[in-house]
Amino acid sequence: MLKILKPFYIVCVILWLTACASQTVLEKYKKKADQGDPKSQLMVGDEYYFGSKTQPVNKELGVKYYTLSAEGGNSDAAFNLGRIYEKEGKNEKAVHYYKLSADAGNLKAQDNLGIMYQYGRGVPKDIKKAESLYRQALENGSEYSQLNLAILYKDTQRIDKSIEEFKTIATSPETSVITKRHKKAIAFNLMNLYLSQKDDRNAYIWGAVSVLSGYFDSENENIEKEIEQYETLANQLTDEEKNELAKDVMLIEYKVFQQFDSMIKKRENYRLSDGLIRLSGDETLKFVVDSVMLNKKLHVALSYYKDKTDDNSRINYAIGKLKMAAYNISIGAIYMNYYYALKGIEEAIDILNKYDRSNISHIKRSSAIKLDIVRRVWNYQEKLYKNLNG
Repeated sequence: MLKILKPFYIVCVILWLTACASQTVLEKYKKKADQGDPKSQLMVGDEYYFGSKTQPVNKELGVKYYTLSAEGGNSDAAFNLGRIYEKEGKNEKAVHYYKLSADAGNLKAQDNLGIMYQYGRGVPKDIKKAESLYRQALENGSEYSQLNLAILYKDTQRIDKSIEEFKTIATSPETSVITKRHKKAIAFNLMNLYLSQKDDRNAYIWGAVSVLSGYFDSENENIEKEIEQYETLANQLTDEEKNELAKDVMLIEYKVFQQFDSMIKKRENYRLSDGLIRLSGDETLKFVVDSVMLNKKLHVALSYYKDKTDDNSRINYAIGKLKMAAYNISIGAIYMNYYYALKGIEEAIDILNKYDRSNISHIKRSSAIKLDIVRRVWNYQEKLYKNLNG
């Protein structure tokens, strides 16, 4: 009984102390805030604006204390006001407070003020000013600024600069701001930027990288149009040209995605070349165990559907094989994984092609595109491995 009651008692005490502490903190900061302390005014503003377990939301009081804090020189409070007024459509007020915050060195405000200048919201449109603000924020460590610059250069037709910024983002580690999902879209954007320069070879490389990353895997309102863009581009190149470019596709896919994957990073000592890792016998066993554990649910699902013969089970099995192939591609630098991906996609397509269902037509189309690229990359990687091993 003691073992049951003791943790319950501790939780109750913690909850009671937390509630008391929260109220005590508000009272403590409010007293200092009313005495004119900007930092305390910001804390009180947060408490009122967002509310807490002990304090109901009171946005009016929140804005009041943010304003006092901002006028007292607190850049975070000024930034908060800028965000609030921008969301309310009061762009001139938003610009006023973003300026206060940006002038004090707040990098988030510098980014947001740059956007206001770029699009002429609450202030006359000024591309040079926007660019300058993004540069300031970037120098101060902003994770958003490089993307803002890339978009600005794209929108103002400075394509070379836009490509440079997008490529820097693509080949940098993922962050909470620039995720793998963003990188997939950036790769496709780079395809279109190179197309605008009539550079079909580089456009194909980045388009193929986006396909390998899974950019076409999920349906959205624009995906069929984007697939058509890629297919039109790919059809303009000969098989010989695409085979020649497989090396660049493999290398860039590695630099954008795989080099940051934990499964790859743990095995860098076995790297023979960028995009090619050959594991020892012992390390291969560890790798297989890690992979199985990482994809345990998928392996269970594949095992469940494998021997079933009804249509839905066969389709689910094929989709599971495509998911496993996507995983194999994500670690394709480890020798044989592109091959496993190739065989998995081939098997899945063979199954899916037996069914004429509208809900799998996109999957069949995108998988066929991916299969073509994986085959070319695997053929190149296999030749590279044989050359390096005499």
